[in-house]
Amino acid sequence: MKKNEISKAMIDLVNPILKPLGFGKYRASDSIIFHKKTEFGFNEVPLLIWNYGDFFYVSLTFLIRIDALNKVFLPYSSYVFHEDDKTMTIGADINMFGYQGDHKIKVETEVELQRALILLEEILMKNGLKFFENFQTVKSVDVELNRMNRPLNLYCNEVVDRPIVGITAAALNHNPEFEFWVNFYREKLSKSTEHRKKKYEGLVLHLRSIL
Repeated sequence: MKKNEISKAMIDLVNPILKPLGFGKYRASDSIIFHKKTEFGFNEVPLLIWNYGDFFYVSLTFLIRIDALNKVFLPYSSYVFHEDDKTMTIGADINMFGYQGDHKIKVETEVELQRALILLEEILMKNGLKFFENFQTVKSVDVELNRMNRPLNLYCNEVVDRPIVGITAAALNHNPEFEFWVNFYREKLSKSTEHRKKKYEGLVLHLRSIL
């Protein structure tokens, strides 16, 4: 098998599902991404292929951007901030949707590729589209991230992303437990870098000023 053959097979798989929903296809560096502009930001489904000599790994990821959140927290994040920034707010891989092997599927033969495509189609239809439906507002992110006993790193990195995304969502959604979550994330960051802790405290001050 060749990478371009696998890429075509994955495009043929997702295009009939995503195109009617308003997704367009474009190439970014070495991958194909299906992108949909929404009222709140965008949804994306990158088609991922890794080549390891005689075999490949394939996968899908599901990315959501909510502009109202990112425009507030990005200057206080660990990412390099640009005015035209297009970073995601939250995202999911197939492991988060129950695939037990990993976040990617190994394929060495045409038969294994077809099995992988069937599995990816099932995840896309059953979980990926529902993920996009479930997270379209600041409130939906607040409710998801700011709850106790969540699985670690679900939809975002537990230390790098969850504190800044979660506390921003709590503030913009006027969560009455805002101060509880301020302290919760402060404790979560207690063993992180001084730079990250300083960024977080700056964000908290900013959010208090706009509440």
